[in-house]
Amino acid sequence: DGLSDNTIVFYYSDHGTGMPRGKRSLYDSGLQVPLIIHFPEKLQEHYGIKGSEVIDRVVSFVDFAPTVLSLLNLDIPEYMQGTPFLGKAAEKIPAPAFVFGTSDRVDEAYEFSRSVRSEKYLYIRNYLPQLPLIQPNFYTDQSEIMQELIAARATGGLNVQQELFWEPRRMMEELYDVTADPHQIKNLIYNPTLEPIVQQMRQAHQDWMRRTHDTGMMPETYMYRIANGNKPFESAQDSLLVPIDDFLHIAEAGRIGDFSSLQSYLKHQNPMLQYWAINSLEYYGRESNVSTNELQRLIETSEAPEVQLAALKLLCQVGDCEQQLSVLPEFIKGSNEKAMLMAARTYQLLAKDAQPIAAAIQQIYAGMRDFDQDRKNWNDFYKLYTYWSLKESGLQ
Repeated sequence: DGLSDNTIVFYYSDHGTGMPRGKRSLYDSGLQVPLIIHFPEKLQEHYGIKGSEVIDRVVSFVDFAPTVLSLLNLDIPEYMQGTPFLGKAAEKIPAPAFVFGTSDRVDEAYEFSRSVRSEKYLYIRNYLPQLPLIQPNFYTDQSEIMQELIAARATGGLNVQQELFWEPRRMMEELYDVTADPHQIKNLIYNPTLEPIVQQMRQAHQDWMRRTHDTGMMPETYMYRIANGNKPFESAQDSLLVPIDDFLHIAEAGRIGDFSSLQSYLKHQNPMLQYWAINSLEYYGRESNVSTNELQRLIETSEAPEVQLAALKLLCQVGDCEQQLSVLPEFIKGSNEKAMLMAARTYQLLAKDAQPIAAAIQQIYAGMRDFDQDRKNWNDFYKLYTYWSLKESGLQ
């Protein structure tokens, strides 16, 4: 169209392959992408570009919009999170010390992890540390590379670092020196000399969650229930519905093993806080001395699916849960699609503990069999992921 001499081109990529440490992970191999920006020769002088040069700073995709406005010499709205790295505004606004990354549910695999990246360090906070780094995931597990890894693991063919991804639990926090350790292999979180760095990046992460009203704190059943047809982000700004300071208090209690604080939140009126207290207790299991009677009470009386399902999973870990397992088929065949998926995934992860209801789940699965053969069904994501969870549970 004859516009090449007047067009600034941003060239960048997707964030890696669907394999361990690729996309969905918060390591550099999952977040770092190429970024090349081309200025036509006649515009280089106008923008102060001197041929080929490298901008040596951390940049995030969220910086693109304010950067384009800066290049156009337009005002940048206050609500924009990013920082311009080119144009006049970039000359007035200092480069950020950190960029932030997020990892949440993909298909049927629930996640909630956040990262903070500086030029020298990468900090990761895992809020579901009771789950392995590699979770069962039907779509990904069909790939050749995952089949190869699964086969190698079965024959003892993985090295220590590769095997770490299948450990039943993960670290709550990770810290890496990306200069000395570019592949982020050596976790320095317990290095006492780096405690000031950990404190700084932990605080930056918490400040970012507050500033952005991070909706990831809300389990999806709760998120859509309180949104009631509105945007979840709007609900997240209500401190009564999403009390972030309480959430962070629970997270800190979980990090240091403050079981009394965690158990006190089981009686809180906010289901979101109950849910996260249960998840933190699950990491410790029997060590937490959580009351099985309290978990049974939550399963039987709570009106929040996320609380019932989280409590059931923990109860199966620390006590006898057979009498409470009936909530799983009820949710899976119910009308709440968010609860349907969460229940199916709970059934999958409970494995042998859920055998008493295998026949009931099998009957539900029989009605969904071959669901993924018809691509039209793939638009019904929650049902599709529910089906995948049941299929990977060994049902026939």
